[in-house]
Amino acid sequence: MVNPVVLQRCFTDLNEILGELDISNKPSVIWNCDETRKPFEHDLVKILAPKGARSLVGRTTANRTNLTTMACVSAEGNVMPPMFVVKSKTSRSCKNLILKQHQKDVCGHIKKKVG
Repeated sequence: MVNPVVLQRCFTDLNEILGELDISNKPSVIWNCDETRKPFEHDLVKILAPKGARSLVGRTTANRTNLTTMACVSAEGNVMPPMFVVKSKTSRSCKNLILKQHQKDVCGHIKKKVG
């Protein structure tokens, strides 16, 4: 549940920062970004089991690889091309992830495995 005191403080702080930076009336320089992830592995939707079963075995792999998408929108309504982040050893192994026809509309980042 949202705490009204915390929420009010957030808007008070935001108003203060916008005033300090003198950007209250400049929506083209105010941007919001958010990320979301989508696992490459499917999500189980339904499992059939005997009535009263306490534990079930699901048929999934240990693969925890995700595709992370970053979206940015300005207060004026402008959008940046989406950014995709994937884990890979080399950029060449991801070259087919972004379709050729959309390459000018997206940017990508390869998160290399460390160690």
